Amino acid sequence: MGRAILQLIEHHISELAKIGFDSSSGGFNRIAYTKEETLAHQYIEEAAASMGFASHRDFAANLYVFPHDMCDKDIVLIGSHLDTVPNGGNYDGVAGVVAGLEAMRVLVADSYDDIALAVWRGEESSRFGMAYLGSSLALGIYGNEQVAVKDKDRISLSDAVAACVHNPDARIMHQALNQEMISCYLEAHIEQARSLESKGIPIGIVTGIRAPVRYMVEVVGRYDHSGATPMGLRIDANRVAANILAQAYRFADKLVGDDRDIVFTSGIIHSDSGSESINKVSGYCKFSVDIRSNEICERDFFEDKLLEIIRTEGEKTGAEINARLLSRSDPIPSLDHSLHQGIERACNELGVSCHYMPSGAGHDAAVLAKAGIPTGLIFIPCLNGRSHCPEEYASPEHVAIAADVLAQTIRNI
Repeated sequence: MGRAILQLIEHHISELAKIGFDSSSGGFNRIAYTKEETLAHQYIEEAAASMGFASHRDFAANLYVFPHDMCDKDIVLIGSHLDTVPNGGNYDGVAGVVAGLEAMRVLVADSYDDIALAVWRGEESSRFGMAYLGSSLALGIYGNEQVAVKDKDRISLSDAVAACVHNPDARIMHQALNQEMISCYLEAHIEQARSLESKGIPIGIVTGIRAPVRYMVEVVGRYDHSGATPMGLRIDANRVAANILAQAYRFADKLVGDDRDIVFTSGIIHSDSGSESINKVSGYCKFSVDIRSNEICERDFFEDKLLEIIRTEGEKTGAEINARLLSRSDPIPSLDHSLHQGIERACNELGVSCHYMPSGAGHDAAVLAKAGIPTGLIFIPCLNGRSHCPEEYASPEHVAIAADVLAQTIRNI
């Protein structure tokens, strides 16, 4: 790892830290298909241009960086994203884009030009309830049904994309991301957990990727006086929601205790319909559900149990409960074995220790793998395993090591 690459990585990270920063919270807001995400893409485009690289955008506003111009031969595609969750950190996605750009710079300097960098739009699901927006649109996995989905402000995905594409031209997408010309895909990403840091290992070789099923559950109860209405005569939406979630979390804990692969999260809970008050029994509550596993059968087993809990609570309490499916993605049990070996070989050649591990979080790499493109994913340690929060941090030294490993892996392909 040279001092020059470390300085460039520090520069890229600090420049991107100026975009979408909230000084009051210390977090970042570069939400999918917003002005802030677009500004981050523009920074990478300008940085690439300063290196003499060419850039193109597709109809989904994804950015592609090429050594010269769009290739007409097989390429190795590196990629990641720049959007954040609300009040997120500056390393989720950014670390991979910066490592990829620097790996590309080093390789082109060595006369290797069968390579491109993809900077995907909208990897995070926080705005539309669906993840991997840019990569899924580019590969044709998302279509008319998905682009009609609206955010909380009733803006559709199609309108949000259109607002970010000044000169939409579908031909650019087909030229820039012709699946047939992608020999393989590599992505570097922060781990978003503590395994690498606790082991003191700088590189994780990802074996497989969990994938979520997501619901938004609405509970309609009945507003009543909080003092005059007896407990037994209430249809309390908040209590119903709490009972459902308590049972779901207990069931998840039981499965984990039985050494089964499952994680369950309710990241959104709202009872603010506009009619709520401290002295009223709640008549409305909405909460999200995120269920993940590396095994489809385990995830679907938990999903069935959750829906059974919801039905039972509705029948028992008289509340109207609607569980609306937001998205369903299949896990990737195994990424490309030959790329696993290639990454390990690169680590050995560079004298870098590595560790095989699954990914608990989803990544654009899952979309490329699902499309049949040989895919490899490299993990970078992050401080205390924190992510999706202002405290998220990965050292420039670890990002630089990932760039070195990416470059060496590509040299060996």
